[in-house]
Amino acid sequence: MKKIFTEILDGISLKENLIQLKTLIKEEEKKAECKTLLEGNEALFLSFLNHEDAKVRRASAKVLGEMQVQDALQPIFDVYMKEETLFVKKDYLSAIAQLEYKSLLPQLKERYDVLLAEQVEDTK
Repeated sequence: MKKIFTEILDGISLKENLIQLKTLIKEEEKKAECKTLLEGNEALFLSFLNHEDAKVRRASAKVLGEMQVQDALQPIFDVYMKEETLFVKKDYLSAIAQLEYKSLLPQLKERYDVLLAEQVEDTK
């Protein structure tokens, strides 16, 4: 875990290491270790939300949500609103769901209403 975290901090194999970290923190023991390692490095993980690689954005959002980094709530919502890669959007919402999102309820409801009103193309 420490090696993966150090490589993430150094920007080495970022996508692969974030994906591996995301998988590891599903175990409670690893989650506690990650929480300790993450302290003081939240800003770096928040910066990954704007990375050019969608899989990096996705994995960092999932890590921030799983680690319950409350300061990530608004940044994750902001990137959700401008994200164009559909497979990433659901992971942003999953990350938000793991945080205290009550303050976002008006914005989430507004987004829900917009989505309901959209016309969906039949791709068959």
